[in-house]
Amino acid sequence: MCQSDDRSLDYDIVIRMKDGIPQRVNKLHSQYMSLQYPLLFLFGEHGWSPSLPLAGDESRSDRRLTTGMFYSYHLHDRFNTHTHLLRGGRLFQQFLVNAYVCIKQNRLEYIQSHQDLFRGEYLQGIHDAITRGDMIGHDICKHTILPSSFTGGPRYMYKH
Repeated sequence: MCQSDDRSLDYDIVIRMKDGIPQRVNKLHSQYMSLQYPLLFLFGEHGWSPSLPLAGDESRSDRRLTTGMFYSYHLHDRFNTHTHLLRGGRLFQQFLVNAYVCIKQNRLEYIQSHQDLFRGEYLQGIHDAITRGDMIGHDICKHTILPSSFTGGPRYMYKH
């Protein structure tokens, strides 16, 4: 996976503040889903954020709630509890796709920030360009190495 410096694809909600300055909302912001789907979240409920603790499981050392856990909890239909979210029809289907993208984006950002765990420093950038024989330098970028546990990645495909 080769990164570019253009981060404009990470956002598709822009809010104009009271002072007139527009501000972009990241897909991993806790209010993103409420802003994207106001018909499903009538009261502007908070979504997942990295600071949410994992309650009730004392055996885990990290004690953080993942995006997958958060959305799994909210998508579970419960007895004697009306959830407006699960009765959203096609809008709910679009919400599911967007939640999946948020889960994958969060996982990719984790992988990108922890590349030293995957030995990415040996396989990226200028070293690769020199071994390929690239002397101009226009194709040099920082590569992100996906682990074999990332579903759909090349290492996952070779392993399975």
